[in-house]
Amino acid sequence: MITAVVSLGIGIYTVNYLPFIDFLPYKIGNNLPSLMVLPEGKEGDVFEQLYTMKNKKTGETKKVNDKVYMADKLWEDESWEIIGEPESRLIKKDMIFLSPTY
Repeated sequence: MITAVVSLGIGIYTVNYLPFIDFLPYKIGNNLPSLMVLPEGKEGDVFEQLYTMKNKKTGETKKVNDKVYMADKLWEDESWEIIGEPESRLIKKDMIFLSPTY
């Protein structure tokens, strides 16, 4: 019974006020820009943008990534148009956990 009352009391307190210990990165005293800098030698997650392109003359559709889109300058070619929204695809996941030093 006492455990239930204490648990309920702590729950009500933390909902109405702040938790006892704030583990979030944006708590008071943390410098967010310095926490967002990647450590040396890390590149973070690598994404690729996929565009669905349609040829206006032939009706052919193809998917190209952002590197091919930029290298072939497809935006300058009037016969190709982008269909829908570009898809973002994760190429490489780099697990980085930034934590402030205390």
